Amino acid sequence: MSDTYNDYDPQLGISPAEADRYDARMVERGMAEPGQRHPGLGLFYGQGVRSVYTENAARHLGEMPDGSFSRPEIAAEAWSVRDARKELSIAEQMQTDEHYVISDEAVDRARDSLADAQQRLAAAERGELTSAEHDPEHDWTAKVHPATLAAYHAAVGHSEYERDGAPYIYDGEVEHLSEQLDHEIAAYDGVELDEELGLEP
Repeated sequence: MSDTYNDYDPQLGISPAEADRYDARMVERGMAEPGQRHPGLGLFYGQGVRSVYTENAARHLGEMPDGSFSRPEIAAEAWSVRDARKELSIAEQMQTDEHYVISDEAVDRARDSLADAQQRLAAAERGELTSAEHDPEHDWTAKVHPATLAAYHAAVGHSEYERDGAPYIYDGEVEHLSEQLDHEIAAYDGVELDEELGLEP
């Protein structure tokens, strides 16, 4: 395997090896067909905002903070634990720094938040928590293709992050994908597209 396979690729925003890892996970989850070239580009890696790709990978691929993959509901809680632990660490550091004033109650709240997040993670690992349990009658996201949904979330995320510097780059993509979601929901429900779909991504 060439060294370049593990080197950063500016077009992909990550190494080809990492891109292949995401693409393989997409195939596993039915979001891409085997042999597709970089189906995750613009969804889970690329030249856009890294945090958007990270959130998308956790939401749709179940990427954990350590880079492994699990069920999306477990990944969501694992990231919550990571964030809560970081907040507690910051609060504890501020408490010992004479330049900051932070109450014991604030630190206690941060500890409680971490404990709650850890309990939710444990529940998710036991199968007691699911990601918006996909009842098609109540959850419109269960009616659409995962790749379309991932692309929509990526476009929305990029639009929000880039709005100040480049306000219209992603707006058209958001509109296009929203229409595609409408079509997929209509096809699932067996209704005419001009009926009220109630789509609220």
